[in-house]
Amino acid sequence: MPQRTSENYQSFIGHLDTRVSLDMTLNREDGEKYYAALSIMASKIAYENAARIKHVVENHWNMKYLGLVDYWNGMII
Repeated sequence: MPQRTSENYQSFIGHLDTRVSLDMTLNREDGEKYYAALSIMASKIAYENAARIKHVVENHWNMKYLGLVDYWNGMII
């Protein structure tokens, strides 16, 4: 049984689209195209657990992980 807190655990959304790497042909100088691609990947990874997000940000995106604020809805069972 997979551990939900593991960096390798993926949500249903993560299994639908397994890509985690950013387009390496883009950089900040590309402006809107770069930020659009980054926003798409960030929106997708937002459904994952904290360990998975930290792993992807540091090891695949080569960016500094600043932390995570979890706004969990306590009404969901």
